[in-house]
Order: sequence, then structure tokens, then C-alpha cells
Amino acid sequence: RSYQEAVERFLAAVGKPVQQLSVQDALGYVGELATSGLSRASVAHHISAVRSFLRHCQGLGIIPTSPLDALRRPRVAITSMNRYLTKEEAQKLLSGAHQVGPAAHAAVAVLLGTGLRVAELAGAQWRHLFRDPQGNLGLLVVGKGNKERVVAIREDLWRVLAAERERRGLSVEL
Repeated sequence: RSYQEAVERFLAAVGKPVQQLSVQDALGYVGELATSGLSRASVAHHISAVRSFLRHCQGLGIIPTSPLDALRRPRVAITSMNRYLTKEEAQKLLSGAHQVGPAAHAAVAVLLGTGLRVAELAGAQWRHLFRDPQGNLGLLVVGKGNKERVVAIREDLWRVLAAERERRGLSVEL
């Protein structure tokens, strides 16, 4: 959907059929993106989508190479580096959550122990916990873009989750 929206934005901006695109059209669109107020990462995403679309059109023989060659993605700095909690920060967070209550402690323990996003944890259900044939625990979560993935659950985290379920008077059977 995101790529489709980016391609539709491009086609609306150039206002002509794909077969009539020129280098100037592609360059003009890149200029519009640069002044659109979008972040560099969003501009890079839009250019990637359009490049992919034009490459596909090129493969079908609809357009020559030149419009595609005009699109160059800006370099995007990696922003997620060094954005992780230290062991001490994680321990303080877990201790603070424990002071709030057992449910908060369990939630923070899951976040720290699995690396789940908050939205993934909020959507997680007990019935999605399972043991594989080797006895390993896993949790099926739905992440960004509705993509399903399995996250390993350590035994110490399992004990925290089971204790919270028991505290609530709920079954701990998988």
C-alpha cells in the first residue's frame, strides 16, 4: 500500500502517462519531494517506490532507461544505533515497574525479555503462547504491516507470565 501510494503521488505530480515520462519529470518530482517537508527517510522511501515501479515498467519495455536513472536516493543516517537500554537502565525500569504492580512488572519483563514493540505486546494473546516439539516456548505476535512472527520466551519470563496469570485466577495451560 505504501509503495502504491508513493507511485500514485508520483504519477499525479507528473500528470502524464508513463510512456511519456522524461528525465526532467523524474528530476522535477525529486525536487518536489525535497521541498515537500517530508523527512529524508520518507523522501528515500518515495524515491525507492518510484524507482521500483519504473524499473518494472522498464522491464516490460514501456519506458526507456533515462527516467529511472535520474532518481537517486539520499543517504539516510542510521538513527537506531545506540538507542538501547543499558543493563542498569533495564534493571531500574523493571524495578520501577515492580513497584507499580505485578501487571506492570510482567509487561515490562515481556518487553525487555523479548524486544516486542508495545503494540505487539498489547495485541498478544495467551492462546498465542506455545511449546514447540523440543519444548521451547514461543509467542506468535502480529507486528508492523500485519506480519506474523514468532518470538522466543525464556523460562524465567514464562515464570513471570504464569505467576501473573495465577494471580488473576486464570489458567496457565497452553
